[in-house]
Amino acid sequence: MAIRNGIKAPGQLTAAANAAGRLEIVHADPQVWLSGELIVELIEGPRHPDVQFDAPLDWANGRGLAGSVLTIDALDRRVVYVVRAYLPGPGCWLAEWPG
Repeated sequence: MAIRNGIKAPGQLTAAANAAGRLEIVHADPQVWLSGELIVELIEGPRHPDVQFDAPLDWANGRGLAGSVLTIDALDRRVVYVVRAYLPGPGCWLAEWPG
């Protein structure tokens, strides 16, 4: 498990690209942390074609990212995470499977 600022993450998401360049999900826990650096990369790109991140258009103007959706349409399965809240302790965003 990942540790950030001395706090253990609730889970992990691991994907790998196959020989054709498609992503395959190696491991996906129901809750994960998304770092600010990853969020910026997901929003501004470039990102892998199998990855979609739907964030509010005004995310940087105080609305925040809660409710944003990360979707990975991997070769073996589809994984969806909804961003729930910013966690100041570890300095990242909590994302979890919907429902």
